[in-house]
Amino acid sequence: MANSSSRPVRFATTRWSLVAAAGKSDQSKKQDALSELCARYWPPLYAYLRQDGYDRHDARDMTQAFILDLLHRNPWAVADPQRGRFRTFLLSCMKNFLSHEREKKQAHKRGGSKLTFSMYQVEGEQAYQAVAREASPEVLFEKVWLNIILKRVMKRFLEPDQKTEDSKLIEQLLPSILGTKPDYDALATQHQKTPAALRQMVSKLRKKYQQLLLEEIGDTVTEPVQIEEEIQYLFNLASRKS
Repeated sequence: MANSSSRPVRFATTRWSLVAAAGKSDQSKKQDALSELCARYWPPLYAYLRQDGYDRHDARDMTQAFILDLLHRNPWAVADPQRGRFRTFLLSCMKNFLSHEREKKQAHKRGGSKLTFSMYQVEGEQAYQAVAREASPEVLFEKVWLNIILKRVMKRFLEPDQKTEDSKLIEQLLPSILGTKPDYDALATQHQKTPAALRQMVSKLRKKYQQLLLEEIGDTVTEPVQIEEEIQYLFNLASRKS
């Protein structure tokens, strides 16, 4: 496991920092914070509803209704980061919402409110189907959130190298970065490099991937000391069987 104390990690835009901004009266900052929070977390909420028995249409409508309900009630102003992970707070709000209103068309009854981000049905359904075998809606919610984090890490990992001559090689080395041993000899011949050079490249790429993962996890906690605990939790979550 990476040592978080030896690497710089971003804390300027932690989810709880966004929550704090969402609870303030400055309308511009509040709207930006709410938009980012909701855009990040609606797929796990949608997946939770799908696993809880809602069909695609109703899960989409209920997710929208829940988010609009949050915009009206503004629970962010009293949200306490000391109570745990932001996503746990959000799921608790969702459960409370569902316990009080099960109407399928609530989104149409909230006149004047609009979402300032897009909910793409296909994206939400794909995120759900990727882990739909999970028995518990709560575990599925967490795994969809984890997959979003990993997708963000991979996007940032590949983005700077998309136009370099080594981009194809990097993609071929991805399994080794994620734990699977590649055929170094075959790849060395294909790319006119030595196996030793490829191993060194993998080492650097692995460090880069770990750093990006630390940064993404750092964006979801309030203190650097929480990173290791969260990473361990996510490792356990990833290996958890349905």
